[in-house]
Amino acid sequence: MRFLMAFLLCLIFITPIFGQSHYNLASSHYELALEAYRSNKLEISRTEVDMSIHHHPTAQAYYLSARIYEAVGLPIRALADYESVVQHDPTFSEAYFSKGLIYLNYNNAEQALQDFNYLIENGSNGATRSILFEVDPSGAGETSILTLESMQARVYNYRAMAYEKLGRNEMALQDFNQSLELEANADTYVNRGLLFFSMNREVMAIADFEKAIRLDPYHQLAWYNLAIVNPGTRLPSELVNDNTFAPTLNLLAVEALEKGQTDKALKYFNTALRSGEDALTLINRGRTYQKLGYFEEARRDFNRAQYLEPNRVETNYLIGNTYFSEKEFERALAFYYQYLSIDPTHGLTWYNAAMAQLELENREEACHCLTKAQIFGMKKAEEMIQKKCVEN
Repeated sequence: MRFLMAFLLCLIFITPIFGQSHYNLASSHYELALEAYRSNKLEISRTEVDMSIHHHPTAQAYYLSARIYEAVGLPIRALADYESVVQHDPTFSEAYFSKGLIYLNYNNAEQALQDFNYLIENGSNGATRSILFEVDPSGAGETSILTLESMQARVYNYRAMAYEKLGRNEMALQDFNQSLELEANADTYVNRGLLFFSMNREVMAIADFEKAIRLDPYHQLAWYNLAIVNPGTRLPSELVNDNTFAPTLNLLAVEALEKGQTDKALKYFNTALRSGEDALTLINRGRTYQKLGYFEEARRDFNRAQYLEPNRVETNYLIGNTYFSEKEFERALAFYYQYLSIDPTHGLTWYNAAMAQLELENREEACHCLTKAQIFGMKKAEEMIQKKCVEN
């Protein structure tokens, strides 16, 4: 009997000590994980936070784990940990904010809306207990600290974006307006401008893009959208000559090309290529040269693009088209067949080859190409077969 009482007393004292030990270990690992995260030592931080969760899972540990997953480019995995945060602490505002952004970016606007609703309805009622860190991996900049207390305008902006994705444009407009009342922000003006444009309110859209530019004179997205809505926009030379603006210039050039503004497109492509060559821009400029009738220049761009990226076999088809336009049909055929040796299912190339064979009066070969073109989806090939290949 005495032995049993002694054993029970040991259990009474050992169990709290055992629990306390796990709690202390979890806390220690969490502090190490947080310190490593702030120093951008993400692998170490990952190991430590996993140990912390293993010993004693907490909302804070799951939140840090999610931030690490986001930092290494795994937002969907981070989402699971953010959901674990709110399961452990349903009032953890920062988790709602972070997972709301992920849901918004991955087209789950309904869930994003629920998260941002929670923040707007409850987020400012209490003190912010956690910190969002923006770490500069290069070490060149300082780590910035953002708290939800200073981010209310952003929450309205993101909720507006969720409403817009759900087609609730008037609700989105109200939230953009509320966001801009709280903070004049260039990104929000661009977002509201895009909403106005989708609602066919171009004058309001232009006004918002211009407001964004007044706040940030080199805001690339503002300039890009302003140039799309108002084709007469003149881009500032400082921005045009900025190497980082080259992809935006490429997009503007493609837009101009689609509108038939070939001279303007060529100007944009030329400027974009000053900061460095890339195959896609060369191909697009080559197509522009071809539309303008500069076939030799077009071939030069297509050849250069293929040199930079040998897997871009479509350049053979494009070069063939330039020779076809110059009525050099045998040369055109050489490039068409070179392309078809790699992609024999391209109906348009078979059709163009057939047209070249007809020009060379090779009826049998032309009919073979037309049959292939019809098999691979070229509807107008059937009409040509009836005209050129069926005996009357």
